[in-house]
Amino acid sequence: VLGSGIQWDEPALASRAVLSMGELKGDARPHDASGGECSGTATLAGYDCNADGVFTVADYEKDPRIAPLVPDECYANHDPSRPTSTRLAGDLNRNCILDPGDLVLLFSNGVDDDANGYTDDIAGWDFFANDNDPYDDGRTGNGTAQAKAVLDACPSCRYLPVRVADDYVGESNDLAQGLLYAADAKALVASVGLSTVDHTAFAKAAIEGEQLGKDDVP
Repeated sequence: VLGSGIQWDEPALASRAVLSMGELKGDARPHDASGGECSGTATLAGYDCNADGVFTVADYEKDPRIAPLVPDECYANHDPSRPTSTRLAGDLNRNCILDPGDLVLLFSNGVDDDANGYTDDIAGWDFFANDNDPYDDGRTGNGTAQAKAVLDACPSCRYLPVRVADDYVGESNDLAQGLLYAADAKALVASVGLSTVDHTAFAKAAIEGEQLGKDDVP
């Protein structure tokens, strides 16, 4: 999903985001309630804590580094006027749910562990701000609504958050980089919810599916 980013406090989206096993290796893998290694078979070995056949933020829900309640505030529905008195230890963005943004804050280590050129892209990438948290910090809701529509149409799907703008209009080169990133991540479908102010040759090549890489960005 390429748009203005995702509002991480949307419970319907939190557990449907694609996570990078390549970035979440070693001690960044989820732990079971006892702090031990999780179950899972084949590529999911050590990751599928809830045995649902996919790796998502839900696999961290019983992790003892994350699950305990701590005496600190969080803010449901992004409403600072109604703080709670406790939060999950792993709820570092303090929105009262466990979401991919929390994993970004917990496990970013400054190393490109999956060697794809995007350091700590644990849950997608932000090409607008050029960082590893595709959160919709402008709260426009464009990308969030787009992701919901995609998942409503495909209940068994998951989505890869790719932020390429802060509203409904962006730069075509940011969109092009997002499309290349999604293709490299083996995304089957790209849902784009914005228009661009320009249309560069690089963007045209990316949209038409030419083989491009980071070094081709003008």
